[in-house]
Amino acid sequence: MSLTPTPGQTVGPFFGYALPFPEDQHLVPPGSPGAVRLQGTVYDGRGG
Repeated sequence: MSLTPTPGQTVGPFFGYALPFPEDQHLVPPGSPGAVRLQGTVYDGRGG
């Protein structure tokens, strides 16, 4: 099976909905049992 490239999708004016906790980066207290840590970097189309 091979993966087919798909076009990028701009978040647009609704990007704020993707960040519901602007004042706190933790959804649960650090060290909570079963908590999963997600970490990454968002780049623009030019790699910056």
